[in-house]
Amino acid sequence: SLKSMSFNFAVRMSLILTLGLLLANVLGFYKFIWVIIPIMSITQPYVEDTRRRKKDRLDSNILAAVVLTILMNVIHIRWITLVILVAAFYLYYAYKDYYHASLFLTIISMCISSIGTGINTLFFYRIIYIIIGVTVVELSSRLIPYRLEDGISELVDQMEEINHILEEESLKSKQNQADLNRIREATIYSAILSQKLCLKNKDYQSDRIRFLISVNSEFVIRLSYNILIQT
Repeated sequence: SLKSMSFNFAVRMSLILTLGLLLANVLGFYKFIWVIIPIMSITQPYVEDTRRRKKDRLDSNILAAVVLTILMNVIHIRWITLVILVAAFYLYYAYKDYYHASLFLTIISMCISSIGTGINTLFFYRIIYIIIGVTVVELSSRLIPYRLEDGISELVDQMEEINHILEEESLKSKQNQADLNRIREATIYSAILSQKLCLKNKDYQSDRIRFLISVNSEFVIRLSYNILIQT
Protein backbone atom coordinates (compact mmCIF):
# COMPACT_ATOMS: atom_id res chain seq x y z
CA SER A 1 0.00 0.00 0.00
CA LEU A 2 1.23 3.51 -0.82
CA LYS A 3 0.11 4.66 2.64
CA SER A 4 1.82 1.86 4.54
CA MET A 5 4.70 2.28 6.96
CA SER A 6 7.02 0.16 4.82
CA PHE A 7 6.45 2.25 1.69
CA ASN A 8 6.79 5.53 3.58
CA PHE A 9 10.05 4.41 5.22
CA ALA A 10 11.46 3.12 1.93
CA VAL A 11 10.70 6.40 0.17
CA ARG A 12 12.25 8.50 2.95
CA MET A 13 15.42 6.41 3.13
CA SER A 14 15.78 6.33 -0.65
CA LEU A 15 15.43 10.09 -1.00
CA ILE A 16 17.77 11.15 1.77
CA LEU A 17 20.45 8.56 1.00
CA THR A 18 20.35 9.33 -2.72
CA LEU A 19 20.70 13.04 -1.99
CA GLY A 20 23.49 12.42 0.52
CA LEU A 21 25.50 10.12 -1.75
CA LEU A 22 25.01 12.50 -4.70
CA LEU A 23 26.38 15.41 -2.67
CA ALA A 24 29.31 13.29 -1.48
CA ASN A 25 30.14 12.30 -5.06
CA VAL A 26 29.74 15.76 -6.58
CA LEU A 27 31.32 17.84 -3.82
CA GLY A 28 33.88 15.30 -2.67
CA PHE A 29 33.94 16.66 0.90
CA TYR A 30 36.38 15.05 3.31
CA LYS A 31 34.74 12.41 5.54
CA PHE A 32 31.27 13.09 4.11
CA ILE A 33 30.43 9.53 5.16
CA TRP A 34 30.01 11.10 8.63
CA VAL A 35 26.80 12.60 7.25
CA ILE A 36 25.53 9.43 5.58
CA ILE A 37 26.01 7.09 8.54
CA PRO A 38 24.04 9.23 11.04
CA ILE A 39 21.21 9.58 8.51
CA MET A 40 20.99 5.79 8.13
CA SER A 41 21.27 5.24 11.87
CA ILE A 42 18.83 7.92 13.04
CA THR A 43 16.03 7.44 10.49
CA GLN A 44 13.36 5.09 11.83
CA PRO A 45 9.92 4.13 10.47
CA TYR A 46 8.09 6.33 12.98
CA VAL A 47 8.66 10.06 13.50
CA GLU A 48 8.66 9.68 17.31
CA ASP A 49 11.47 7.09 17.24
CA THR A 50 13.42 9.14 14.69
CA ARG A 51 13.34 12.27 16.83
CA ARG A 52 14.33 10.34 19.95
CA ARG A 53 17.33 8.90 18.13
CA LYS A 54 18.17 12.26 16.59
CA LYS A 55 18.55 13.82 20.04
CA ASP A 56 20.64 10.90 21.33
CA ARG A 57 22.90 10.99 18.27
CA LEU A 58 23.44 14.74 18.39
CA ASP A 59 24.13 14.83 22.14
CA SER A 60 26.46 11.81 22.13
CA ASN A 61 28.44 12.92 19.06
CA ILE A 62 29.03 16.44 20.36
CA LEU A 63 30.03 15.14 23.81
CA ALA A 64 32.40 12.56 22.32
CA ALA A 65 34.02 15.07 19.94
CA VAL A 66 34.50 17.70 22.66
CA VAL A 67 35.93 15.31 25.27
CA LEU A 68 38.23 13.55 22.81
CA THR A 69 39.55 16.82 21.36
CA ILE A 70 40.29 18.22 24.83
CA LEU A 71 42.05 15.02 25.95
CA MET A 72 44.24 14.79 22.87
CA ASN A 73 45.18 18.48 23.06
CA VAL A 74 45.97 18.40 26.79
CA ILE A 75 47.69 15.01 27.11
CA HIS A 76 50.73 15.03 24.81
CA ILE A 77 51.58 11.33 24.89
CA ARG A 78 52.04 9.32 21.71
CA TRP A 79 50.12 6.27 22.75
CA ILE A 80 47.14 8.14 24.29
CA THR A 81 45.15 7.56 21.09
CA LEU A 82 45.65 3.79 21.39
CA VAL A 83 44.59 3.79 25.05
CA ILE A 84 41.43 5.77 24.28
CA LEU A 85 40.67 3.55 21.28
CA VAL A 86 40.94 0.32 23.29
CA ALA A 87 38.84 1.78 26.11
CA ALA A 88 36.16 2.97 23.65
CA PHE A 89 35.97 -0.47 22.01
CA TYR A 90 35.57 -2.12 25.42
CA LEU A 91 32.87 0.31 26.55
CA TYR A 92 31.04 0.05 23.22
CA TYR A 93 30.39 -3.65 23.84
CA ALA A 94 29.57 -3.01 27.51
CA TYR A 95 26.53 -0.85 26.69
CA LYS A 96 23.50 -1.79 24.59
CA ASP A 97 21.56 1.47 24.34
CA TYR A 98 21.77 3.73 21.29
CA TYR A 99 23.16 6.79 23.12
CA HIS A 100 26.24 5.03 24.47
CA ALA A 101 26.79 3.05 21.26
CA SER A 102 26.83 6.31 19.29
CA LEU A 103 29.08 7.96 21.88
CA PHE A 104 31.79 5.30 21.78
CA LEU A 105 31.57 4.73 18.02
CA THR A 106 32.25 8.44 17.52
CA ILE A 107 35.34 8.19 19.73
CA ILE A 108 36.53 5.10 17.85
CA SER A 109 36.01 6.74 14.46
CA MET A 110 37.79 9.95 15.43
CA CYS A 111 40.70 8.07 17.05
CA ILE A 112 41.29 6.03 13.90
CA SER A 113 40.97 9.10 11.65
CA SER A 114 43.36 11.10 13.86
CA ILE A 115 46.23 8.87 12.71
CA GLY A 116 46.35 10.80 9.44
CA THR A 117 44.51 14.03 10.30
CA GLY A 118 44.77 16.51 13.15
CA ILE A 119 42.20 16.13 15.91
CA ASN A 120 41.14 19.79 15.68
CA THR A 121 40.31 19.38 11.99
CA LEU A 122 38.36 16.22 12.75
CA PHE A 123 36.46 18.02 15.51
CA PHE A 124 35.35 20.71 13.06
CA TYR A 125 34.19 18.19 10.45
CA ARG A 126 32.45 15.97 12.99
CA ILE A 127 30.37 18.77 14.48
CA ILE A 128 29.44 20.26 11.10
CA TYR A 129 28.53 16.91 9.56
CA ILE A 130 26.43 15.66 12.47
CA ILE A 131 24.45 18.91 12.38
CA ILE A 132 23.91 18.47 8.62
CA GLY A 133 22.88 14.84 9.15
CA VAL A 134 20.28 15.50 11.85
CA THR A 135 18.94 18.47 9.87
CA VAL A 136 18.39 16.28 6.80
CA VAL A 137 16.65 13.66 8.95
CA GLU A 138 14.40 16.27 10.58
CA LEU A 139 13.42 17.73 7.21
CA SER A 140 12.63 14.30 5.78
CA SER A 141 10.47 13.41 8.79
CA ARG A 142 8.57 16.68 8.40
CA LEU A 143 8.09 16.38 4.63
CA ILE A 144 7.12 12.68 4.65
CA PRO A 145 5.92 11.99 8.21
CA TYR A 146 4.69 8.65 9.48
CA ARG A 147 3.64 8.79 13.11
CA LEU A 148 3.08 6.03 15.62
CA GLU A 149 -0.63 6.86 15.48
CA ASP A 150 -0.60 6.13 11.73
CA GLY A 151 1.04 2.75 12.35
CA ILE A 152 -1.57 1.86 14.95
CA SER A 153 -4.39 2.85 12.59
CA GLU A 154 -2.88 0.65 9.89
CA LEU A 155 -2.80 -2.36 12.26
CA VAL A 156 -6.39 -1.74 13.38
CA ASP A 157 -7.52 -1.69 9.72
CA GLN A 158 -5.75 -5.01 9.12
CA MET A 159 -7.45 -6.52 12.17
CA GLU A 160 -10.82 -5.42 10.81
CA GLU A 161 -10.05 -7.13 7.49
CA ILE A 162 -9.24 -10.36 9.35
CA ASN A 163 -12.52 -10.10 11.27
CA HIS A 164 -14.41 -9.75 7.98
CA ILE A 165 -12.74 -12.92 6.70
CA LEU A 166 -13.77 -14.83 9.82
CA GLU A 167 -17.31 -13.51 9.56
CA GLU A 168 -17.49 -14.69 5.94
CA GLU A 169 -16.25 -18.14 6.95
CA SER A 170 -18.76 -18.19 9.80
CA LEU A 171 -21.61 -17.76 7.30
CA LYS A 172 -20.13 -20.45 5.03
CA SER A 173 -19.80 -22.86 7.96
CA LYS A 174 -23.59 -23.00 8.27
CA GLN A 175 -23.60 -24.60 4.82
CA ASN A 176 -20.52 -26.72 5.57
CA GLN A 177 -18.46 -24.71 3.06
CA ALA A 178 -15.97 -23.07 5.43
CA ASP A 179 -12.27 -23.09 4.47
CA LEU A 180 -10.48 -24.50 7.53
CA ASN A 181 -7.03 -23.45 6.37
CA ARG A 182 -8.21 -19.89 5.80
CA ILE A 183 -9.74 -19.81 9.28
CA ARG A 184 -6.53 -21.05 10.93
CA GLU A 185 -4.38 -18.59 8.99
CA ALA A 186 -6.71 -15.69 9.83
CA THR A 187 -6.74 -16.63 13.53
CA ILE A 188 -2.93 -16.84 13.69
CA TYR A 189 -2.50 -13.60 11.75
CA SER A 190 -4.98 -11.85 14.06
CA ALA A 191 -2.93 -12.97 17.08
CA ILE A 192 0.26 -11.60 15.46
CA LEU A 193 -1.45 -8.27 14.75
CA SER A 194 -2.63 -8.08 18.36
CA GLN A 195 0.94 -8.62 19.57
CA LYS A 196 2.26 -5.90 17.25
CA LEU A 197 -0.46 -3.52 18.38
CA CYS A 198 0.31 -4.29 22.01
CA LEU A 199 4.02 -3.51 21.48
CA LYS A 200 3.28 -0.21 19.75
CA ASN A 201 0.83 0.75 22.48
CA LYS A 202 3.62 0.55 25.06
CA ASP A 203 4.80 3.88 23.65
CA TYR A 204 1.40 5.20 22.60
CA GLN A 205 -0.24 4.41 26.00
CA SER A 206 -3.89 4.35 24.90
CA ASP A 207 -6.54 2.70 27.10
CA ARG A 208 -8.80 2.52 24.06
CA ILE A 209 -6.23 0.42 22.20
CA ARG A 210 -5.79 -1.89 25.21
CA PHE A 211 -9.54 -2.41 25.36
CA LEU A 212 -9.67 -3.00 21.59
CA ILE A 213 -6.94 -5.66 21.77
CA SER A 214 -8.74 -7.45 24.60
CA VAL A 215 -12.16 -7.39 22.96
CA ASN A 216 -10.85 -8.32 19.50
CA SER A 217 -8.81 -11.25 20.84
CA GLU A 218 -11.84 -12.65 22.62
CA PHE A 219 -14.00 -12.12 19.53
CA VAL A 220 -11.55 -13.92 17.22
CA ILE A 221 -11.06 -16.86 19.58
CA ARG A 222 -14.76 -17.39 20.17
CA LEU A 223 -15.71 -17.01 16.51
CA SER A 224 -12.92 -19.27 15.25
CA TYR A 225 -13.78 -21.92 17.82
CA ASN A 226 -17.46 -21.85 16.93
CA ILE A 227 -16.67 -22.15 13.22
CA LEU A 228 -14.27 -25.05 13.69
CA ILE A 229 -16.61 -27.12 15.88
CA GLN A 230 -19.42 -26.64 13.36
CA THR A 231 -17.36 -28.02 10.44
